[in-house]
Formats: sequence, C-alpha cells, structure tokens
Amino acid sequence: MGVTLADKVYAKHLADGVISRLYTGWRMLTGLYVTGHKLDTCLQKHKLAERLRIDPETAYRKRDHLYEEVTQILRVNKNALKGKFTLNLKKIGAWGFEIDDTPPVKKIKPKQ
Repeated sequence: MGVTLADKVYAKHLADGVISRLYTGWRMLTGLYVTGHKLDTCLQKHKLAERLRIDPETAYRKRDHLYEEVTQILRVNKNALKGKFTLNLKKIGAWGFEIDDTPPVKKIKPKQ
C-alpha cells in the first residue's frame, strides 16, 4: 500500500460524497476526513522526493514523517471496504485496490 493508492481511495470517497461507502451515518467510518490534508502533503513530498534524485534523503525523511499515518489509515479503509463488500471483493477495485482472485497453484513435490 502506498501514497498513490491512498490518494485514489480519498479521491473516490470525495467523488462519491455522502453516498460514499466509507460513511456511516453522519460521520465518516474511518480517518480520511482528518488526514485528507496530510495525505495531500505526503503525496507532494513523495513526488518531490522522486524528482529530487540529488538529495532524496531529506525529501523522503519529510515524506516518511506522514507516511506511517497514511498507510495506517489506508489499511483501515481497505478493511472497512472489505467488510462492506465481503461477497464481492472485486468491488473495492473501484477504490483503486488491486484484487487478485486467482486461485493459488498447488506446489507439486518432486518424487524422491
């Protein structure tokens, strides 16, 4: 999970408005309403760090200060959406999450 995914989730939440699946009653289910501005700042710092290959350490340090909180909020939102769409997890793809529903391949042990 990363900053760009968190940005997609937040954009979808804002686009959906009051019908967003991340709202419950009169308030938002998760912490995006508090950290939306932090997400924007974190995303800007991330893009700056990517641009500034000369001194990325300083830019990444500033980004990392906010990154942990953004990642935690994103995890909470992902779990909230998974709870709302338990019967069809592919629906959370509309929020930017990638869902791999490919069945795992069984490993065949070689004969000894």
